[in-house]
Amino acid sequence: RLRNVANRFAVTPYVLVDDVDFVPSPDTYPKLELQISRLDPNLKEVLVIPAVESFLHPTNITQPLSKDELRPLVLNGSVVFFQEMSFPSGHEATDLWRFVSSSDDYYVEYSFLYEPYIVTNRLTAPPFDERYIGWGYDKLSLLATLHVLG
Repeated sequence: RLRNVANRFAVTPYVLVDDVDFVPSPDTYPKLELQISRLDPNLKEVLVIPAVESFLHPTNITQPLSKDELRPLVLNGSVVFFQEMSFPSGHEATDLWRFVSSSDDYYVEYSFLYEPYIVTNRLTAPPFDERYIGWGYDKLSLLATLHVLG
Protein backbone atom coordinates (compact mmCIF):
# COMPACT_ATOMS: atom_id res chain seq x y z
CA ARG A 1 0.00 0.00 0.00
CA LEU A 2 2.85 2.42 0.77
CA ARG A 3 4.13 2.25 -2.82
CA ASN A 4 0.71 3.41 -4.08
CA VAL A 5 0.61 6.21 -1.51
CA ALA A 6 4.10 7.32 -2.59
CA ASN A 7 3.06 7.30 -6.25
CA ARG A 8 -0.08 9.28 -5.49
CA PHE A 9 1.88 12.04 -3.76
CA ALA A 10 4.90 12.13 -6.08
CA VAL A 11 5.39 15.51 -7.73
CA THR A 12 6.95 14.13 -10.90
CA PRO A 13 5.37 11.98 -13.61
CA TYR A 14 8.19 9.43 -13.37
CA VAL A 15 9.06 7.50 -10.22
CA LEU A 16 11.85 5.13 -9.23
CA VAL A 17 10.46 1.78 -8.11
CA ASP A 18 13.10 0.43 -5.76
CA ASP A 19 13.43 -1.29 -2.40
CA VAL A 20 14.51 0.07 0.95
CA ASP A 21 17.90 -1.68 0.69
CA PHE A 22 18.73 -0.18 -2.73
CA VAL A 23 21.57 2.34 -2.49
CA PRO A 24 21.87 4.43 -5.66
CA SER A 25 25.13 6.01 -6.75
CA PRO A 26 25.54 9.64 -5.65
CA ASP A 27 25.07 10.96 -9.20
CA THR A 28 22.01 8.84 -10.01
CA TYR A 29 19.50 11.69 -10.13
CA PRO A 30 21.04 13.73 -12.99
CA LYS A 31 21.71 10.53 -14.94
CA LEU A 32 18.08 9.45 -14.52
CA GLU A 33 16.85 12.89 -15.57
CA LEU A 34 18.81 12.54 -18.82
CA GLN A 35 17.51 9.01 -19.46
CA ILE A 36 13.92 10.00 -18.65
CA SER A 37 14.13 12.89 -21.11
CA ARG A 38 14.75 10.28 -23.83
CA LEU A 39 11.63 8.24 -22.97
CA ASP A 40 8.55 8.67 -25.12
CA PRO A 41 5.67 9.30 -22.67
CA ASN A 42 3.27 7.82 -25.23
CA LEU A 43 5.06 4.46 -25.26
CA LYS A 44 4.66 1.80 -22.64
CA GLU A 45 8.28 1.49 -21.61
CA VAL A 46 10.23 1.58 -18.39
CA LEU A 47 13.82 2.40 -17.63
CA VAL A 48 15.63 -0.54 -16.01
CA ILE A 49 18.19 0.30 -13.33
CA PRO A 50 20.88 -2.42 -13.15
CA ALA A 51 21.50 -3.61 -9.60
CA VAL A 52 24.67 -5.15 -8.25
CA GLU A 53 25.99 -6.26 -4.90
CA SER A 54 29.25 -7.18 -3.29
CA PHE A 55 29.98 -9.57 -0.47
CA LEU A 56 33.22 -7.83 0.39
CA HIS A 57 33.43 -5.93 3.65
CA PRO A 58 32.57 -2.24 3.02
CA THR A 59 36.10 -1.24 4.02
CA ASN A 60 37.46 -3.36 1.14
CA ILE A 61 35.39 -1.84 -1.66
CA THR A 62 34.13 1.60 -2.57
CA GLN A 63 30.91 2.21 -4.43
CA PRO A 64 31.69 2.55 -8.14
CA LEU A 65 30.61 5.89 -9.56
CA SER A 66 30.67 4.95 -13.25
CA LYS A 67 30.62 2.00 -15.60
CA ASP A 68 34.36 2.44 -16.01
CA GLU A 69 34.78 1.91 -12.25
CA LEU A 70 32.21 -0.90 -12.15
CA ARG A 71 33.61 -2.94 -15.07
CA PRO A 72 36.82 -4.22 -13.38
CA LEU A 73 34.88 -5.09 -10.22
CA VAL A 74 32.49 -7.23 -12.28
CA LEU A 75 35.35 -8.80 -14.22
CA ASN A 76 37.26 -9.80 -11.07
CA GLY A 77 34.10 -11.04 -9.31
CA SER A 78 34.08 -8.42 -6.54
CA VAL A 79 30.65 -7.31 -7.74
CA VAL A 80 27.85 -9.55 -9.03
CA PHE A 81 24.25 -9.15 -10.12
CA PHE A 82 21.96 -8.40 -7.22
CA GLN A 83 20.72 -11.71 -5.77
CA GLU A 84 22.69 -13.66 -8.38
CA MET A 85 23.02 -16.65 -6.06
CA SER A 86 19.70 -16.56 -4.21
CA PHE A 87 17.27 -15.35 -6.91
CA PRO A 88 18.93 -15.07 -10.33
CA SER A 89 15.62 -14.69 -12.22
CA GLY A 90 15.04 -11.38 -10.46
CA HIS A 91 17.75 -9.45 -12.31
CA GLU A 92 19.60 -11.62 -14.85
CA ALA A 93 17.53 -10.45 -17.85
CA THR A 94 19.19 -7.05 -17.38
CA ASP A 95 22.43 -8.73 -18.56
CA LEU A 96 25.13 -7.21 -16.37
CA TRP A 97 27.90 -8.14 -18.82
CA ARG A 98 26.14 -6.26 -21.60
CA PHE A 99 25.49 -3.31 -19.32
CA VAL A 100 29.12 -2.88 -18.25
CA SER A 101 30.50 -3.37 -21.77
CA SER A 102 28.01 -1.19 -23.69
CA SER A 103 27.89 2.57 -24.02
CA ASP A 104 24.47 2.41 -25.69
CA ASP A 105 21.01 1.88 -24.27
CA TYR A 106 19.52 -1.52 -25.04
CA TYR A 107 16.17 -3.25 -24.88
CA VAL A 108 15.65 -5.79 -22.10
CA GLU A 109 13.20 -8.60 -22.78
CA TYR A 110 10.91 -9.41 -19.85
CA SER A 111 11.25 -12.90 -18.42
CA PHE A 112 9.22 -14.73 -15.78
CA LEU A 113 10.05 -13.55 -12.22
CA TYR A 114 12.01 -10.55 -13.53
CA GLU A 115 11.85 -7.74 -10.97
CA PRO A 116 14.43 -5.08 -11.70
CA TYR A 117 14.46 -1.65 -10.20
CA ILE A 118 12.73 0.60 -12.70
CA VAL A 119 11.71 4.14 -13.48
CA THR A 120 8.15 4.24 -14.77
CA ASN A 121 5.52 6.80 -15.59
CA ARG A 122 3.33 6.79 -12.50
CA LEU A 123 0.48 8.38 -14.46
CA THR A 124 0.16 5.44 -16.87
CA ALA A 125 1.45 2.50 -14.82
CA PRO A 126 -1.09 0.36 -12.98
CA PRO A 127 -1.18 0.61 -9.18
CA PHE A 128 0.59 -1.94 -7.03
CA ASP A 129 -1.55 -4.88 -5.97
CA GLU A 130 -2.38 -4.12 -2.35
CA ARG A 131 -3.29 -7.72 -1.53
CA TYR A 132 0.39 -8.38 -0.88
CA ILE A 133 1.21 -7.69 2.74
CA GLY A 134 4.73 -7.49 4.09
CA TRP A 135 7.73 -8.50 2.02
CA GLY A 136 7.62 -9.64 -1.57
CA TYR A 137 5.65 -10.03 -4.76
CA ASP A 138 4.28 -6.50 -5.15
CA LYS A 139 7.09 -5.44 -7.50
CA LEU A 140 7.04 -8.84 -9.25
CA SER A 141 3.31 -8.45 -9.80
CA LEU A 142 3.73 -4.92 -11.16
CA LEU A 143 6.42 -5.99 -13.64
CA ALA A 144 4.35 -8.96 -14.84
CA THR A 145 1.33 -6.68 -15.26
CA LEU A 146 3.35 -4.10 -17.20
CA HIS A 147 4.62 -6.88 -19.46
CA VAL A 148 1.12 -8.21 -20.14
CA LEU A 149 -0.17 -4.69 -20.86
CA GLY A 150 2.56 -4.25 -23.48
